[in-house]
Amino acid sequence: MLRFPQLYKITQNADGFNTRVFWGHCINALIHSIILFWFPLKVLEHDAVFTNGQGPDYLFVGNIVYTYVVITVCLKAGLETTAWTKFSHLAVWGSMLLWLVFFGVYSAIWPTIPIAPDMLGQAGMVLRCGYFWLGLILVPTACLVKDVAWRAAKHTYHKTLLEQVQELETKSKELGKTMLRDSNGKRFTSFSKRLHGDDVRNPPGPPFQPQPPTPCIFFSPS
Repeated sequence: MLRFPQLYKITQNADGFNTRVFWGHCINALIHSIILFWFPLKVLEHDAVFTNGQGPDYLFVGNIVYTYVVITVCLKAGLETTAWTKFSHLAVWGSMLLWLVFFGVYSAIWPTIPIAPDMLGQAGMVLRCGYFWLGLILVPTACLVKDVAWRAAKHTYHKTLLEQVQELETKSKELGKTMLRDSNGKRFTSFSKRLHGDDVRNPPGPPFQPQPPTPCIFFSPS
């Protein structure tokens, strides 16, 4: 940020979050919700009996849908992450793993702990269902394929200043004379000059050239 103060304009101009972005996220979330609910529901609308004699009910479908929601939300959060760190990986992948562990434990604690008797054995039923594993790939993919395509097209044809800086810094530390545009469309100067602290408004003067020595004249007394 100190090297490129123009990056502060992203937050000053509210490019990352404004009314248009807010309603865009709301519409996108509505589309995700429709896919996450109706796809599993249509797949499981025909009853099937498991080997233990139980059949799919609202808990079975609800646990499948909730698992898909957790996976989709975590992947969407990773898609929106601009800088991956170890904490980002822990939050994204750890949240998925934590839900599966919690689901397995919560489905087996009754009657040891007298809560949620209707959840007994739900994890085993879900994890043994082939439709669940097929949907685990297809449903989050159906939700996020539009988001990935949109970000890829935007990153290819309409890069933001932040994306340009990240891409160039990734490719090389010597950014050369690449010209960038800020959010207002103004071009600003060479990155190499900014990296080395040279101010374009106050360019350095000509190189120092040593002057020949001035001849000395000595006068002898008459």
